[in-house]
Amino acid sequence: MPRRAIFGGTFNPIHCAHLEMACAACEQFHLDEVVWVPTLAPHYKSQAAPFEHRLAMVEQAIAPYPQFTLAGLSARFAIEIFTALQQQKPDTHWFWLIGLDAFATLPRWVDRHKLASQCDWLIAPRGEPDKTQPQIHRIERQLQAEGITLRWQMLDRSPSPISSSLVRDRCQAILPIAKLVPMPVQTYIQQHGLYRS
Repeated sequence: MPRRAIFGGTFNPIHCAHLEMACAACEQFHLDEVVWVPTLAPHYKSQAAPFEHRLAMVEQAIAPYPQFTLAGLSARFAIEIFTALQQQKPDTHWFWLIGLDAFATLPRWVDRHKLASQCDWLIAPRGEPDKTQPQIHRIERQLQAEGITLRWQMLDRSPSPISSSLVRDRCQAILPIAKLVPMPVQTYIQQHGLYRS
């Protein structure tokens, strides 16, 4: 049975740490495919570039990686993403690749009861492992209180200092971003004047 991971996010913009995270997941968990799903930005993310720009940047960034594919679903909720991909790719062992910050919001996700137990959750740490694990266990207990059981594992990789907000801040300040994003993404941001105001 194919082993596929969903990697959803606003990707505002996609950066090198996203790619490193997906590569680490492929290697550690023997994934056949990582499906990248740029999501519609929530209303509180006022700095989000338009969906079509974020989609194009992800497409260009993942092009060199044969195991990475793009799903342009224009979804806002994770359950919509999962349901659509499950229909497209049945008979799949599904994983959900997620950073710790996003994982911490799982107890507030729409239809989390339907989603949480259908995937193995692959969590990328945001600090030292001995501090990350207690955070994950706390979230796990919150979900267990709702009758939700999780299968999760932590990615074996060092946290990266790169973030989308760092890229945006440097664009705003007209500072170089060459080591933070793949070259095609840097070119795209410059060509379209993204994150300048």
